[in-house]
Amino acid sequence: MTVPKTPDGYYKLDRILGTVIRDSGRILRCGTGIDARCIQDAMLLEGARRSTMEELAMSTLSAERVRVF
Repeated sequence: MTVPKTPDGYYKLDRILGTVIRDSGRILRCGTGIDARCIQDAMLLEGARRSTMEELAMSTLSAERVRVF
């Protein structure tokens, strides 16, 4: 399988999020957003996991830094 080249000017999310995981950060995915886009858990970046809105809110409030995509 050939991996498509990311067009110039677009973020390479796997690189950005890979850095978060390597730095012991957490990647939480909104379950509603995942379902709306028909994304299966197996399609998520390794280290990312499905979350709830309550957990996302609590994590956001207690986090030192937050990245939202």
